[in-house]
Amino acid sequence: MDRLASGISNTCVSRKIPVPKIVVTDNIVVGIQYECGVIIATDVGPTISNMYRLHDNIYAAVTGVGQDICAVVSVIQSKLEMHHMTTNYRRVPVRCANQMAKQLLHSQDGDLNVNLLIAGVDKYGTEMYSTRFDGSSDTAPFTAMGTGTMNAMSLLETRWRTGLDEETARDVIREAVICGTGRVEGPFKSPIRLCILRNDYSMLDETIGSVVQPLRPFVSRVVPKIVGERVVMVESSTPENGGSGEESVVAKEKINTGGLAKIDEGGDK
Repeated sequence: MDRLASGISNTCVSRKIPVPKIVVTDNIVVGIQYECGVIIATDVGPTISNMYRLHDNIYAAVTGVGQDICAVVSVIQSKLEMHHMTTNYRRVPVRCANQMAKQLLHSQDGDLNVNLLIAGVDKYGTEMYSTRFDGSSDTAPFTAMGTGTMNAMSLLETRWRTGLDEETARDVIREAVICGTGRVEGPFKSPIRLCILRNDYSMLDETIGSVVQPLRPFVSRVVPKIVGERVVMVESSTPENGGSGEESVVAKEKINTGGLAKIDEGGDK
């Protein structure tokens, strides 16, 4: 396989094929275990949150279709709360949340496009599970899910080691998210949301970087205006939230003034 990949690379170089540009992907969720806990992180998207609190000691970073995400998270939260009450309000194990997510996704035969990275702390310590849309699940000291998985995993495999302290783990997971999204420079660099769960049951939820709201798009409307014997099509660019816009003449066309007069008379009546 390596020889085949090397041959393809040499062929591209010999044919002077340009190096592909960086592709900005949709979103990425990354999880990493360190000496005193676990960290999950995701890029902050413009539409829906990718970080959810499943229970007091359990959080999940989610990627997939927005409507499916809301439905799956709501069902898991309800089931965990019911389990919490039936067990005399004992702390819910993290593996219990993972099992509920697996059963729910497996029962739908992969129709729910949701991938969850579940992390939490219980009497067994900190745990992290990656559960995919088909109901399969596994656990690892570091993992990534989403459209930029390969890029993030390549960095995690290089930088992760046993016994990481919290500060180093924060830097590693931040670089993994940036590498997975492809937004590495300029105004397209998206903020990152971190959730740190420690062995002493303390939790830190923070956002690194400022959230820049995108400019609202302009709506172009073509409005006919009568100028003498001509109809001038004026393109008016107006923001969706109101305000003054600019007008520019884009086309002119001669028409029958008699037809316009009839239209105007009908409108006046």
